[in-house]
Amino acid sequence: MLRNYRARVSLGFCASVAVILSCQSGESTAPAKIAALPTDSLPHLIVSLPLNQMMTSGTTEQIGVVAVNVKARSCTVTGPAWLGIKVGADSNSLWSVSPSASGSAVLVTSCADFRSAAISHTDTLMVFNLPTVTPDISGTVPVDVGDSVDINYDSTDTRAITVDCRSCSPSGTMARVGPNTIRFYGQKTVIDTVHRGVCFTVHGFDGRYTQSQCVGVAVVGAQAALYSVPMAIRTAELVPLHTIPLATYDGTGQSTHPDFLRINAPWSTACWLVYTPYANSNGGVENPSLATSPDCEHFTPAAGVKAPLISQPADGYNSDPEFVYDAAGACLGVVFRQVNTRNNILLTRSCDGVKWSAPRLLFSVPNHSAISPTVAAGPDGMSRVWYVDAGPNGCSSQNNVVKMRVASPTASLDTLQFGSEVVTDLVQPGYVVWHIKVRYVAEKKMYVAMYVAFPMTTGQGQCTNDDLFLATSPDGIHWHTFQVPMLDHLDARFSFTTLYRASFSYNSATGKLRTIVSGLERYLGWGQFGVIHDFASLMTALNTSVTASASQLVAPRSLVRKAIAGPRQIIIEDKP
Repeated sequence: MLRNYRARVSLGFCASVAVILSCQSGESTAPAKIAALPTDSLPHLIVSLPLNQMMTSGTTEQIGVVAVNVKARSCTVTGPAWLGIKVGADSNSLWSVSPSASGSAVLVTSCADFRSAAISHTDTLMVFNLPTVTPDISGTVPVDVGDSVDINYDSTDTRAITVDCRSCSPSGTMARVGPNTIRFYGQKTVIDTVHRGVCFTVHGFDGRYTQSQCVGVAVVGAQAALYSVPMAIRTAELVPLHTIPLATYDGTGQSTHPDFLRINAPWSTACWLVYTPYANSNGGVENPSLATSPDCEHFTPAAGVKAPLISQPADGYNSDPEFVYDAAGACLGVVFRQVNTRNNILLTRSCDGVKWSAPRLLFSVPNHSAISPTVAAGPDGMSRVWYVDAGPNGCSSQNNVVKMRVASPTASLDTLQFGSEVVTDLVQPGYVVWHIKVRYVAEKKMYVAMYVAFPMTTGQGQCTNDDLFLATSPDGIHWHTFQVPMLDHLDARFSFTTLYRASFSYNSATGKLRTIVSGLERYLGWGQFGVIHDFASLMTALNTSVTASASQLVAPRSLVRKAIAGPRQIIIEDKP
């Protein structure tokens, strides 16, 4: 038995040796590796973001996911909460993003393969602010045949703005007249149901977002309306209406009631301006102040002159300043209205521009009966003063009368006095005349009056919503007026609540009419504004303008301007 057992062991050993000897060099006896997956079985992920990985806040776009060889519905897309990421019907194919803010955001897309390993993709999405455009008119604005209306617009966060006039032909055309101003010209009345409008389209910085906002235009038969400026009058502007900055002694820069003239004296050849500060319609600061300019455009406080020129009286205020110049004596005078229980018309004068005399009384009338006195020397060498008599009701009056007085035959400001008053026939149909300026234009052999007037539509005077008108006269008593204003307080180039007193000069060599008008702007308060017209073109436009009916003196409800952001400022001067 022992012999047999040894024989079996020997055979087993030999068999093992045989097996070992049969293994080739380099081969292993360990278990074999799991074979790698074929290339077409590997998980892979493709993420499609909005074009150029950019979009606009407030919009919704899609994120496309192509996930291969991953578990069903295993994909997720994550990012900042303000991106508003939401899953679609299948998380492995579609997601949406609706950002509520702007900025750069990191997106991570992750899916799980069949062995529960994660496969992910990281992207960056740039989100821009939502662009906006806001025209200053909404709804539909009527435009007269031959007239125009300006549409201003504000815009933010936009790559570009395109403007087109949709279905406008043959009713009218549009043109850009300023960086943010489009002018529509009414050419023909067309009876149909087509909606016409000036449309503003903003383009977002993402290259895809666009949005349009339109202002409807309806061309109507020729008439005159407060909201529409005749094209010929606007075309007469050689230098458009613009702001003239002016310093005030109270530091606000708000002022009103300008008068200006260029003097030729041994002590000055400058353009002089007299005005009154009027911050927030506060009569307490309404005291005459002086400024000078080399070009009647850029003014600085008059050197060596105290500000204000005339201090406020204890029981009232000083207002409505007016220059008068004595060429023979080379002396400059300031006429102004001191208001308490009466209207005292006073005069102070200077023969060097620095030292000013104590004011002396020219005449006195009951309160509100000598508003905005204006003095001009006629062709006979006699000075005349015009003013508005509003009676005891002041701003509440709708029965204002323009009166005139003639001075005694003297050229000296020391002895200037005026006689008894006479009533002129200067009225503006449908309006109430308010503050006035008169000059005699020798080259035209006529007096020219420039005055503001407010619509007679409420049954009670209001001294606001004033437009600027012009009239001519051979004698200062009998006047020829025009139906439409030379400047409209609804002129969309500015956000006027009202225009106010204006002053002007005529250059016979160039035929230019230079005007400085005061106005109350929403948000900004009182200020001075300049414009230069070609006088001949302006007169032609005024003479050929169409007439206005009483019903056309109120803007229709379809015309809606932007709401006032702050409280409306009101005029407190001449309130009974």
